[in-house]
Amino acid sequence: MAANVSTAISPYIARTKKAIEFYEANVDKTKQTGLMMCIAGGPGNETNWPNGVAPLPSLATTQLSYVKGFKRYNEMYFVVPDTNGALNIGGINWTKVDLIDPADPNVWMSKYLNVLNHQSRWIFINATLGSGEADTASYKQVGLYSNLKVIDDYNKDFFTPAEISKTGTDISNYIYDGILELYQNRESLVTRSSELMEYFAWVLEF
Repeated sequence: MAANVSTAISPYIARTKKAIEFYEANVDKTKQTGLMMCIAGGPGNETNWPNGVAPLPSLATTQLSYVKGFKRYNEMYFVVPDTNGALNIGGINWTKVDLIDPADPNVWMSKYLNVLNHQSRWIFINATLGSGEADTASYKQVGLYSNLKVIDDYNKDFFTPAEISKTGTDISNYIYDGILELYQNRESLVTRSSELMEYFAWVLEF
């Protein structure tokens, strides 16, 4: 047993490096695996929340049930909190941190020097759902999965649950080959139509 115990922390620069690793693993949208948002019916599927009140998300959640569709992200970039920032997500203003292009091959992490200098451990991600993408589906949960694997044709942006690698016997208990990075419960059931264009945006913190 150690005689002396002191507090250990993960410095912001280490968290920034984790953000960079996440970015590098998911930025390429032409691969068979990738970062995607999804909409899901959730508990009870196409019914509203009991008593009409959305529960708080649970930290223990690993999968969403009754997923209706997956969509590759539109944009992903590093941000930092900034009271004068033009981007407002979650009631906080943010400013984009640009990557260095072209990068210097002789300098370690040169592409990400601005990110490291700003200690940006936040990544902005957005996605949209439009016509022909889960038309008529009803959902009350929205999630973001990383490292999802497409089974067949991956040269497109929208996928049904049947097109994503998974285990399980039914849409209610599928376990997708990917990590649920975040999810949120909508206040009430949303029913899509072919005329509905939806925009989703998050800031992922490391």
